[in-house]
Amino acid sequence: MHETKPTVYLIARPSVDVDGIRAYLTAVGGTSWLQRRLHDAAHEEAAVPDTDEDAALLHTHEDAALLHTHEDAAVLDPTLPAPDDQRPTPLGRAGHQATDQAAAPPDATQPRAPREGQTAHRAPQAGGQSDAQLLIEFAGRVCYRSWEPGLNPNVTRVRTDQREYFENLLRSAHGSVLEHASYSFALHDVSRAFTHELVRHRAGSAFSQESLRYVRLTDIGFRLPPALQGLRQRALSIVEQLEEFQVEAAGALGIEGPSVPFHVKKEVTSALRRLAPIGLSTDIVWTANVRTLRHVIEMRTAEGAEEELRLVFDEIAKIMVDEAPSLFQDFARQHNGAWVPKHSKV
Repeated sequence: MHETKPTVYLIARPSVDVDGIRAYLTAVGGTSWLQRRLHDAAHEEAAVPDTDEDAALLHTHEDAALLHTHEDAAVLDPTLPAPDDQRPTPLGRAGHQATDQAAAPPDATQPRAPREGQTAHRAPQAGGQSDAQLLIEFAGRVCYRSWEPGLNPNVTRVRTDQREYFENLLRSAHGSVLEHASYSFALHDVSRAFTHELVRHRAGSAFSQESLRYVRLTDIGFRLPPALQGLRQRALSIVEQLEEFQVEAAGALGIEGPSVPFHVKKEVTSALRRLAPIGLSTDIVWTANVRTLRHVIEMRTAEGAEEELRLVFDEIAKIMVDEAPSLFQDFARQHNGAWVPKHSKV
C-alpha cells in the first residue's frame, strides 16, 4: 500500500484546419475576420516570453493593454456593452498535483516554477489566442453571418475584439457553440469514489477508466481524506489488510501461473475487486467540451462539493483559465476555493 495524491494532465486540446476555414469563408464571405485573427495570433506568438519572469511581465502588460482596448471599443461604439475590466490570472499547469489545502491564486507578477514531478504548462498561443477560441468564435459567427458588416443586412456593426465577442456570447447564454471545442485530461491517482461522481456528468463527456476486471490489484494506492486523519493509523492498517488479502487470494485461487487461461484470471480478478476499498487510487481519461467544463468546474468546486473533487477541479479550472482565458473570463476563484462564474448555466 502506498499513499497517493491526485494529479491532472491535460493530454489533448482542439486543433483547427485554417485552410478549411479559409476555403469556407472564401465561398461565403468574411475572410477579413480570419485574416484579423491570424494577424493577432502571429503578433502574440512573436511576443511569447522565453522565461517565467518574461511571462509574468507579459501578463502584466497584457492586462494594461486590454483595458486600453476596451476603452477604445467603447469610444468607437458606445452602444456595445463594455466587458469587465478584469480577468482571472492565468494559472493552469499540466501535470498539476492537487494539494490538500486550497491556496489563493498567486500574484501574476510572480513567476510560477513547476513543483517536482510536474511539467510546466503553456497555452498553445500567448495572449488568449487558441484553436478552441478560434473554433468557437467561428461557429458563433456562422449563426448570424457576422464575419464583417454587409454580409447580413441585419448586421451593421460587428465586435472585432475576440474577448469582447465572448463576453457578449456568455452574457447572452449562447452556450451551444461552446460544445464544438473539447479537451482531454488524464486524471492520475484519483479514487474510485471520485470517478463514481465524475461519470455522472455524462452530457458533453467521454470516459475511459482503468478496469479492475482486467487489472489485478497487487499494490493499492490510497489517499486518506482530511476527515479521517484522526484515525490515520487504523484506516491505513485496514487498507493494508485488504491489499494483503488481494495478493493471498490470487495465490490461493491459483491464477498466478502462465498456463492459467486469461478468462479465468479475469473472472477471479473481477470477483476480488469487490473486496477492495472504494477509495483506492485509479486512473481515468475524461474528455469534455467547454460548455460541460464550465458547468462541472462551477458545480464541483462549490463549497458543498466532495473534497477530492474540489481539489481536482481546482486544478482543472486553473488549466482552463490559462488555455482559453476568453471563454473562462467570467470565472473568479473565491477565498474558499470555489470557482464562480458571472454567467452561470450558459
